[in-house]
Order: sequence, then C-alpha cells, then structure tokens
Amino acid sequence: LHGRTAIVVRRTFPENKSIVKVASFIVMASFAISGFDVASIFERTFAEAWQVKAFGGIRGALRGAAWFVMVFATFGFSQLLQRFPARHGAIGYLATIPIVLLMNYLFWLVTPRLLLDKRLDWSDLRPGAVMGMIASTVLWGLSLVILPGWFDWYARGFGSIGIALALLAWTYVVSIVWVVIVTAAAAYWERTASVEEVIALELGDGA
Repeated sequence: LHGRTAIVVRRTFPENKSIVKVASFIVMASFAISGFDVASIFERTFAEAWQVKAFGGIRGALRGAAWFVMVFATFGFSQLLQRFPARHGAIGYLATIPIVLLMNYLFWLVTPRLLLDKRLDWSDLRPGAVMGMIASTVLWGLSLVILPGWFDWYARGFGSIGIALALLAWTYVVSIVWVVIVTAAAAYWERTASVEEVIALELGDGA
C-alpha cells in the first residue's frame, strides 16, 4: 500500500502501545470465541456435503478447536510468506509458491479427518486436498493483487471503516471458495467411489 491508502491503514490502528495491547487482547479473545462458531458451521458444511451426521458435544468442540488453531496458524504463516513476493517480485513467488502449495495440500488433507465423522482412507481425501491446494493457493496469490486495490477503493470512500469492509468482503470470498472446495471434493468422491463405499458412508458403517 502506498500514498493516502497507506496513511488511512496506519491511522486505523492506535499508536499508543498500551491501547494496542488491550485492544489486541480483546480482539484475540473475541476471535477465539467466534472460532468455535466458525468451526461448528464448517463441521456442519462437511457433514451435509458428505451426507453424514455432524459431530456433537465435547468431541465436536475439541475437534473444531483443533481445526481453528490449524486455520489460524496456516493463515499467519501464509501472511508471513507474502512478504517475499511483495519485496522481491517474481523471485519471491518462485521461492514461496511451493511452500504455500504444500501447506495448503496438508491443510485440506487433514481438515476432513478433523471435521468429518467418518474414517476415510488417505487416498479418498487426496483429490479434495489437491482441489483445496489449487484454490487456496490461487486465493493467496490473488490477495496480493486484489487486496491493495480493494483497500484503496474502500479507504477512499469510507476511510478507516472501509479497511474493515474490505477485509470482510475478502473473507466472504474466501468462505465461498472453501464451501465450493468441500462440496466439490464430496461430489468427486461419490462419483468415483464404489457403490458399497457410498452406502457404507451414508449408513455410518466403519466410521
């Protein structure tokens, strides 16, 4: 970000370190609490896509919490990696894209194991992991291209509030893509699995 937009973004956050610490604690606490809702919704999305019963009770909460920690860690690391392309251009992309691809592949390979109440073989989860890897990495790259323009457009129209609106809009885009990944992976598995495997999934056998 450069010029007026960069100034607006800097002014969005207070310069007083004490205020920043208190605000950061409040934000992190709120983020952690809301994370259970996000994980619960995503668990239900998986259950509906794969046509199985969703986790419930403490078991579902613990799995959801573990998944949310993984989401937070993946997001933080991906933001750290964005510094290289931003500073070094094409060379930065060549260095970071393989890492982002591997990270996203592992994320989408492990996610169904945490959120889906069905023990599927790793081979059943790999096609969905590949879909998630490609889509998530494309989003990661597009964020470097699109978000600066979004920040600029929203900041010019709404100031500091516009920065929050830009982040919410991008979060909405990411959420849609994630739901598409889940449903596409489930549909692909159902089309390629044997009749016995599909029936066993729907009946809950072997979960």
